[in-house]
Amino acid sequence: MWNQELEKLSEVVSDAVKKYGANSVGVYVISFDEITPILIQSPLYEFLGKVRWYGSDSIAQNHHITKNIDSALFAMKTDLSNPLYAIDSESEKSRDLQEVLKKNYMKSVQ
Repeated sequence: MWNQELEKLSEVVSDAVKKYGANSVGVYVISFDEITPILIQSPLYEFLGKVRWYGSDSIAQNHHITKNIDSALFAMKTDLSNPLYAIDSESEKSRDLQEVLKKNYMKSVQ
């Protein structure tokens, strides 16, 4: 299903690894549920497993990755890391931002 895209990605990663070395190359993937089949198929391409993978917050808590052994193994092999952004609503900066947004919103609706 993802063969054409992964083939292209593999070529780009291969060229970058040859030029810069595997430790200087990474894959950043922005995805939703399609991440699982991508991770399942990625081991078919040699260079994709030689670099570190990073993901977006949209896949940070995707339980499908860990429920499939092949996607989980590839994620572990590539040390797939995903940030999960959250705002501390109790912080002073957060409260200040909320006040500014409320004021600006009220001005725009009047």
